[in-house]
Amino acid sequence: MNINGIEYRLQIASDVERNGLGLECYRKNKEKEELVLEVFRNDSEKRFVYSQFVQDIPLELIEHIVSISRHKLGEFVP
Repeated sequence: MNINGIEYRLQIASDVERNGLGLECYRKNKEKEELVLEVFRNDSEKRFVYSQFVQDIPLELIEHIVSISRHKLGEFVP
């Protein structure tokens, strides 16, 4: 997805150590990608957690991530 001329990519990642599933968002910068935020479905605690790794994230990106997180990450695993 492109916001304000910056390309972002989403990726779903399983995390056995934290017992859950994350929706990661990467910002593409020339030859590299940088993890900018994550929404994590914590199955142990039965809650979603938002983590931001850089400053100045466009509100449009945050709104998009929040709107699709529960759908993409699914229900809590027993």
